Amino acid sequence: MKPLSGMQKHSVPGFRTLLLHNCLMTRQQFPERNKEANMACFTAPLAAAIAAGIARRTVAQESSETISWATKLGWLEKLSFGGCALLAFEHIWHGEIIFQFPFLTGVRDGNAAEVMREIATVGGAMTALILAVWIGMLIVSSAIVKRKTATVQ
Repeated sequence: MKPLSGMQKHSVPGFRTLLLHNCLMTRQQFPERNKEANMACFTAPLAAAIAAGIARRTVAQESSETISWATKLGWLEKLSFGGCALLAFEHIWHGEIIFQFPFLTGVRDGNAAEVMREIATVGGAMTALILAVWIGMLIVSSAIVKRKTATVQ
């Protein structure tokens, strides 16, 4: 990597410098992406994580040998927050989220309808995938618990 202008030859660039350099290089390499991006799909898994957290706190802890619903909803909450954090980091890395109000580059120019469409389509699909993984986890954990109780008896 060539040093950025104004950087000393032997200095180690910080995270912010690398982040800005990556955003500038992406825009130079892909000029069709120079238009403002309107990515906000990470907000759909965020809403699912908040809803799962609220539901987990309202469900009473069961004291049986099986896995409680509070624990299962905790899995969903962690999966959703993890997906949201990963997507938000990716959008920050590509310069689609800025650290000034309104934070989303698409909303800054008044394209709120496009941002909402993005949340509904892409964010909804990502949330559905997270839910599918969680349902798979529920099926596997139920099978493990059934097998464990069958071997004990």
